[in-house]
Formats: sequence, structure tokens, C-alpha cells
Amino acid sequence: MYSCTQSYELRCNGRGNGACNASPHLVGPECYEFSPLCIYLSPTTSCGFEDVPDEGGGGGGSSPPNPGPGNCPPPHPGGNGSGNSNGNNNNLPVINDPVVEGETQNPCDKLVQYEQDSYIKGQLNGFKAIAEDDNVKVEVGAVFKKNGTGWGAVPVIGTPENPHITFSFQPGATIDVFVHTHFKGLMSTFSPGDLQMYHQVLSGNVSANGTDLIFILVTNSGTKYAFKVTDLDKFDAIAQEHFQTTDDLNAFSIDYFDNIDIENDNNTNELEFLKMMKKLNLGISLFSANGDFSQWKELALNEAEDDVIENDCN
Repeated sequence: MYSCTQSYELRCNGRGNGACNASPHLVGPECYEFSPLCIYLSPTTSCGFEDVPDEGGGGGGSSPPNPGPGNCPPPHPGGNGSGNSNGNNNNLPVINDPVVEGETQNPCDKLVQYEQDSYIKGQLNGFKAIAEDDNVKVEVGAVFKKNGTGWGAVPVIGTPENPHITFSFQPGATIDVFVHTHFKGLMSTFSPGDLQMYHQVLSGNVSANGTDLIFILVTNSGTKYAFKVTDLDKFDAIAQEHFQTTDDLNAFSIDYFDNIDIENDNNTNELEFLKMMKKLNLGISLFSANGDFSQWKELALNEAEDDVIENDCN
């Protein structure tokens, strides 16, 4: 039988001057820094013949179709037809840099560093372009590790069968930042699954600097958030009670995310997320970025719990 399978990879047709008219190529650091708006998610198609057991008792089966035009969906411009993809169960490479021990950094200070880092800002603007594309139906993300003066990065991408990102780590791998998108139809805030994943990274000792791990979300709704644990004991207590099984997580979603809905406007969901944080005493801080990630603000409830207070990190 002749069949085709489709996977995805990040590609770019950008140049150093920001123009999107170069030959399509795999995304590298230059794409994020100089031409983030030229990054796109490319379906790649792999076709071939499969041996099908003869169930007709000697009938020989049917002849395969001619492998010509029309039998495979055409790849997106720039697709190489290889079928290669980062998939959604990535084993991240081992990073051998020693863990840097020290005092926990103020999360605002960390985000101000990212405001001034052209590489990270370029990455985030690239994810913004992907999140804004209504045709992208999978989560796209990356994990980042600071290596001296530079960064190491590994992209992670969902699949058509499972559009949500999942991944595992090889022993010894550590990360500083995790970024991912929510495509059209997903929450404008972090989801219960995002909170669960953050706890799994912390409890698995994958964070390069303890609780100094930043999770960043860029959504199709136009929101751009980051959060970080500020009280690990509180966050761990919630995780132990609510994040251990699928049933626990589902119940948590019903009990605490009932007022956060894809039909709500962004401001309503933001307010309700902060109310949830306070009700649970969750032990995390929430931040929001401006349009080009050049300014972050810490978010908090006002005293009446009916409005959001924004405090500049600068």
C-alpha cells in the first residue's frame, strides 16, 4: 500500500536585513535575531510503499497506485519531504555545563536581562509570529540553556495526532527558559497542564538554577506571559495534591479554572488567573510583556480583587 505521513519543522526564508525572500532553510540563531517574522511552521511529507499482508488467501492483493502527483499532499513551500521532525517526545541533548549555585534571582531582574538580550527577544518575536498564524494547529516551543555568553536551544513541536507539547530529558540536561505557544482555540493564559509541566521540570532537577526557571507563553489571542515560582514549598504542596494523576488534574481544572475560558476576553482571563493564584496561594509570580518583548510587568490583584495592577520590571 502506498501511503504518506506528515510532520512539522520550523523553517525560515529570512535574510540578515529582515527580508523574507531567501531560500527556505532550517531555523537557526540568525533567523531569530535578524528575521523572526520570516519563521514559519512547515509541514513535511514522507511517502512510500508498505507491505500489506494478503488477507485474500492467495488473491495477491491490489496493485499500488502510481506514486505520482495527487497521491501525496504537496509539501509547504520550503518543505524538503524528508519527514524529519522534532516530534513531541524529544530527548534533549545532555548539557554538560556545571550548575551555577547562588541566591535565587528576583524574577523581574531576570526578565529585564531578557529585555536586553537580542537573541532571546528575537526568539520570542519568532514565536509570536508563529502563534499569530491561524493555520498553525500545534504547539511550538523551545527550551533554552545559557552557556557562558551564548545560548543553547532545542525546539519542541507538537504533532497533528497530539498537538500539545510533551518531552523528556536525558540525564544531566538542564534548562533556564521554556517557551511555548498556544494556537487558536487554546487558553489565553497558562493552562493547568502548563503548571503541571513546570512542576515536573522543577522536581526532576532539570532547572539549571533551582527555582530560577522562567516559563514563557505566547498565544494566538495576543497575550505574552511569563511565570516563575517564588515559594517552592507552596507550589509543591499544590502540585502534590492536584498534579499527580490525570483525574487530579481534571478535577483541578474544574475547580480552579472554571472562570477561565476561551470565550472570555484576555483581560477577564488574566484577572481570573490572578484570582486563582491568590485563592490557592500558589507560590508563583505572573508577568506580562509588551508587543515586542522589550518591557515586562509583574501582575497582581488590587485590594478589591476586581482589577489588575501592573508594576514595571524596569
